[in-house]
Amino acid sequence: MIEKARKKVLFLDILDSKKQEQDIAYKIEAYGESEYKRLYGQLAHLYYEKSFFQEIAKMHNLKCEIQDQNIAGYHNSHFRFNCVMWKDK
Repeated sequence: MIEKARKKVLFLDILDSKKQEQDIAYKIEAYGESEYKRLYGQLAHLYYEKSFFQEIAKMHNLKCEIQDQNIAGYHNSHFRFNCVMWKDK
């Protein structure tokens, strides 16, 4: 993806590893523990450190901007971030 990009590469709706416990606690509170286990028990969500994307950008000599998500009405955005990478001109 990075090699084919002409301008920018976007990584969106990334689960923030530093907020994993808060995310799970929110879902358990919202759904109840048994419903949480039913809905999410078999799913393997991947949570990432922001530094993971910063290192990828560095390896490819790209600029990198990371922003916490803030989407009104989408509570999951509190536990997610977005990343943009681009070549410096």
